[in-house]
Amino acid sequence: MILKTIPKIEEVVNKVKNKTLTIEQAHTILNWIKTVIEDKWNIILDTLPKEYVHEYVITKGETKVYRLSNSYITLKINVPKVFSCEEALYLITGFLISDVTLTHLGISIDSSEVELLMDVILTIANYLNVNTLECKFAFRNLAITKTGPSLNIRLSIDYNEAFDKLIIDYLQIKQLANEISDEKLKDFLNKTLKLWNSNEGKKLRKEARIVYYCHKGFLNKLSVITWYFGDGVSSR
Repeated sequence: MILKTIPKIEEVVNKVKNKTLTIEQAHTILNWIKTVIEDKWNIILDTLPKEYVHEYVITKGETKVYRLSNSYITLKINVPKVFSCEEALYLITGFLISDVTLTHLGISIDSSEVELLMDVILTIANYLNVNTLECKFAFRNLAITKTGPSLNIRLSIDYNEAFDKLIIDYLQIKQLANEISDEKLKDFLNKTLKLWNSNEGKKLRKEARIVYYCHKGFLNKLSVITWYFGDGVSSR
């Protein structure tokens, strides 16, 4: 809905429907949409029906966050081959121990940095060894920061069976706890399992994911790079 409040945005979105874009074109379009929405936020807020803007919440930093609904575009993106499948695997695991989420539904990440989203797309396409990816970009919320409005975008990519060996759940961590010989790691994994659904357990899962990927040989120095970038620092 938010995309229809600004005629120029709606025009651009209609033009790219059913087209295959280069990753550079996708970056330019998303960055432009983000900038326009941020620059014209006050106008958009007055125009949007109330049912499309949920009540804002105040974060610890006293930042207003407007939660949006029904605002997304799907782009088919042509992706160049930059990394081998093995290199891309190490890069993906770095993203997965930062802010990228992987489930049996697919991969997703929320970020206000378009460049980071493009990096994730490039890495995933290279891991899957495909030339094109269909990517959904949802405009989920907008924060009023000290420097002005900041739009957050969620990138979603559908599940692929090649993701299976990277998906970590309760049963896999339980199996690893039974297999691993190091007593300290075994105790840590058992603690994670015990607290699995608690707030503390959710934090421990990230560390357990690192242990699992190390045990499987899925982490190396490339993983450290994307771990760093995925935690909020753009790689470009």
